[in-house]
Amino acid sequence: MNEHISREFKLVVAEGFTSIKHNQSGDENSAKLLTKFECPVRCLSLDASGTYVAAGSDDSTIKILDLNNKENITELSGHQNSIRSLAYDPLGEFLLSSSCDGTLRVWNLRKSGCLVVSLDILEKISDPE
Repeated sequence: MNEHISREFKLVVAEGFTSIKHNQSGDENSAKLLTKFECPVRCLSLDASGTYVAAGSDDSTIKILDLNNKENITELSGHQNSIRSLAYDPLGEFLLSSSCDGTLRVWNLRKSGCLVVSLDILEKISDPE
């Protein structure tokens, strides 16, 4: 899977399944590595400001990456299985995540990714493929 998000000439790519690169110029050779995961990346979401991208992986973690500072990475953990989808709220205060563990979680990004609520409303999936 190579997934990308483009907004105002910014591009984020889950390349080779486990790495996220940022390409601001549109030149494929100028893409900069932001982070790597141990397992395949399954979903990406860019916040409304175009500054932060959330990436979810089969290792059950979510990483929030700052496109302006690749050293600024916040990791959210709590899911017990592969992350399947991510979505920012329009103001960028909350991130929603769903997982193969059957949970939907709401994270407060203003409070360092503090978990607001976890809802067991989805069917559990044992094989993320």
